[in-house]
Amino acid sequence: MHEDAGTYEDAGPYEDRAPESVWGGAKGPWWRRGPASAPMLWKYPREKGSPGAPLSTWAVAGTLAMARSDRVEAYGLAIGDPLWTWQPPEGDVLAHASADAPDGVGVVLHHGQADGDGGAEHVRLTGLDVGSGRVLWSREQRADALGSVDGHAREVALGGGLIVTARPGHGHGDGGRDEPPVLRTFDARTGALRWERPVPERWGHVSVVRAHPVVVSTAEPGEGAPRRLVVVGGETEREIELPRGAREFGGDVAVVGDMLAVECLGTPTP
Repeated sequence: MHEDAGTYEDAGPYEDRAPESVWGGAKGPWWRRGPASAPMLWKYPREKGSPGAPLSTWAVAGTLAMARSDRVEAYGLAIGDPLWTWQPPEGDVLAHASADAPDGVGVVLHHGQADGDGGAEHVRLTGLDVGSGRVLWSREQRADALGSVDGHAREVALGGGLIVTARPGHGHGDGGRDEPPVLRTFDARTGALRWERPVPERWGHVSVVRAHPVVVSTAEPGEGAPRRLVVVGGETEREIELPRGAREFGGDVAVVGDMLAVECLGTPTP
């Protein structure tokens, strides 16, 4: 499952080539990669028939855990020795996993395969101790409060002990009009609603990118409309400005300390 603990493999040239001016300046020097000498400690081979990248990975106090569609498995961070494996009960499949593990607790959302993608009536949320694999808590929730729970959908995000959903509009409200889409934030452990707010019509299509903080991707109606990223609170919102020279935002957002790292797509070259 991993490279021999006594073997280090040369990863080949992987050196930052940004000019010095990028890393210097009045606030510098910024952190940067060193020379291409970092050894590979161990690697996890993709299994035959594997669905690909994990739903999420968590690194806590020497443990690296990976949530996949059928299980969560953990390895020693230093040498890759197998530590524990957890599988959802009754043949459930994992649809989502939290982007982080606050206080060493990773959260997974799972439901029965027989329900079909996006068609589950009930889902279960389970909190796992990343260090030991022990189940700390588990609860059931109606899926219709979350919208689609298809693992490929961008309508549900987990992180920071929260669930954030972009539930599509449905039904009819007062006056016979369709209800607008809504953003909702729940406590993952208790299911308590933290806040909800209608999605402004000007946002167009909305998908959830991140749960902690809440970051949504919006695109106005119309083919080719650029995506925008908005950081949202219960009563606040702040659009992230697209850097000069970038064409639009990509689909990935990471949290690094108190900063957001966002993917930007540049103008295509001939």
